[in-house]
Amino acid sequence: VLVGFHEYSPRLSVILEALTTQGAALASLEFATSPAHQINYYVAQDATQEWRMALHWAAEQVRADPSRCVAVVGAELESNVPLVHRILAQACQGTEHSAPLAWNVAVGRSLSDWPLAHAALSWLAVLAACQQAEPLTPELVGRALLAGGCAGSLSERHARAQLDAYWRKQEITHLSTAEFNAALNHYAPQLAAAWHSAWGLMAAQPAQQSAADWIDFFRQWLMALGFPGEAALDSHSFQVMEALDSELGRFARQSPVLTSLSLFQAQTLLDRMVAEAIFQPQRDPKARIDVLGLLEAEGGRWDAVWVVGLTDEVLPAVVKPNPLLPISALRRANAPRATPERELAWAEVVFRSLQETAPILICSYPRYAGDQLLRPSPLLHDIADEYTPTPIPPPSPAEVEWLSDHWGPPLQTDQLLKGGVNALDTQARSPLWAFVKYRLHAQGLRHYARIGAANKRGSFLHAVLERFWQRFTRPDKDSLQDFLAQADASTQLAALIDDVADQYLDGYSAQHRALECERSLIILQQWLEVENAREDFVVHSIEEDLAWSAGSLQLKMRVDRVDELADGRLVIVDYKTSATAKTLLSSWVRTRPIDLQLPIYAAQVVEQGAEVGGLALGWLNRRSPGFIGYGDMGLGVEGIVCRDAKNQDELPPWSQQIQQWQQAVAQLAEELCSGYAAQETTHPDDLRYCDARPFLRLNEAP
Repeated sequence: VLVGFHEYSPRLSVILEALTTQGAALASLEFATSPAHQINYYVAQDATQEWRMALHWAAEQVRADPSRCVAVVGAELESNVPLVHRILAQACQGTEHSAPLAWNVAVGRSLSDWPLAHAALSWLAVLAACQQAEPLTPELVGRALLAGGCAGSLSERHARAQLDAYWRKQEITHLSTAEFNAALNHYAPQLAAAWHSAWGLMAAQPAQQSAADWIDFFRQWLMALGFPGEAALDSHSFQVMEALDSELGRFARQSPVLTSLSLFQAQTLLDRMVAEAIFQPQRDPKARIDVLGLLEAEGGRWDAVWVVGLTDEVLPAVVKPNPLLPISALRRANAPRATPERELAWAEVVFRSLQETAPILICSYPRYAGDQLLRPSPLLHDIADEYTPTPIPPPSPAEVEWLSDHWGPPLQTDQLLKGGVNALDTQARSPLWAFVKYRLHAQGLRHYARIGAANKRGSFLHAVLERFWQRFTRPDKDSLQDFLAQADASTQLAALIDDVADQYLDGYSAQHRALECERSLIILQQWLEVENAREDFVVHSIEEDLAWSAGSLQLKMRVDRVDELADGRLVIVDYKTSATAKTLLSSWVRTRPIDLQLPIYAAQVVEQGAEVGGLALGWLNRRSPGFIGYGDMGLGVEGIVCRDAKNQDELPPWSQQIQQWQQAVAQLAEELCSGYAAQETTHPDDLRYCDARPFLRLNEAP
């Protein structure tokens, strides 16, 4: 007996023909239905308004008669699920005179997206990686730590999150098994004990075994790890556990064909199978409002139905024939999505079934999608009566009392704020951001470090140049010229780069490391030619730390290099490795200067009695290597801007500029210590890399 088929696939047709040949009798069961006696159409301004009208209509129907069951059918429901839940929460909330309404949104998600299944798969992935005796990635291990579902899942959840954040902050790209075990022992001792116990089960496992044997082991291993954790299972979690157990059983039943698998192969195949399984919790029995897709609505029965999104691109669907097969062959086979005729016939079947789902049917479509004008489905042309919905009363805004308070508590005399110069730089960009970051210690969670990331490349090139200048007894231009004159200069540079790579490119593959070293050699050779074109200089210091304090503020800073010119003036150099060189002059000369590392260092050095002649950014890239900076006249460094007749109205004399920086730095330090936390931003780009935007409340104003 066949139920619910509009057409038969080629495979099913062959099976049915074989059954008929063997003498089987085939029958088709069709339920008696009646078409809707009232069909209306509605045109919304956009999809948001359409969903809002439909869902509020559903809530009104149930409130008017609690015995009624209504449905809202969405042609593109999956892409609007967050919007649907948000509108339903508002439309179905309880009032003084009515209880809240229950609803059901029939959209399944991959089983692997549900927390407990995600946790189980994540820990099995860590197990497989450890068994292969290869370095672990913080991203792989961090996913399992954050998922929980293990011993200490509740009591140690903060410690596990701290461990994950530590790996991100330290930009760790890989971990050995020993390092992972040591980290667990330090941060999460309960989990560490369970992990060691579970890992002990590996000793009894052969390298290759069947799918069923691996599933038995996975169950034992997860149980030893403490899965599903300390939390009590609610209804949804219990259903997820049942669905996961079902998938484990389904995988075990593949043993006749999966007779010999490694642990990694079994884990990979199981992960794929669970990801392909769609799971949806059971329907709330009290729900009188159903929200579901077109295909899910077929065969259902309600008292009233509203179908949204019926444009001519949805019903019938846009044709998408297989590009690898001839159109003529697809047409002969009547393949789905192949021809307009095929899609129109299918759309008519679907629309006819929708008309049989309820005695009252409303069909709607949005007039616009952004700036695009949409057209209704041709199946709506015969509907003559337009539906006029009840207007939705706009929500009455709550009265907001604004209190303008730009000050937090000041630093106490015994309270020190330590860090780098970024504290003052952030204060200059946004005092509120600085307060959030350095007083409240709130900041965004960093991404996991990646091999080949720009910051890794920058650190590598910095270290190469530091090692290069340290090789000279007197690191000056004469030493540089003598080195470049040597026949094997390139060989020496390559050896130096390879030596530094042992420390900074650890974890890179041999091919990746070779490419990075080759790139660095080219950049270093270009850069040394730029240095060789300068007038005489001596490298005064390399990677030198400098302490700076003001009141309760104690900051440390480090610059890449300080050069001393022939006349005794100093040029402070900071290496940059971005692909495109840019000047920071506009950032340095404004009222609240930013990018303050070099200006602060210059101001501090001047206070110590030295004479600073300029600030220079050394751009280490293949496209435009060279210096860009700002300073006094006569430095002999191409690319450094100085005050002249053209810009004398914009730039002050150099000595006055140093004084302005000293005053600006002192003012920023005073603001930070006194708790000044106003949301003031000179330029929108100042917040480009802000990781605390929600705290700034940029879109709220009295």
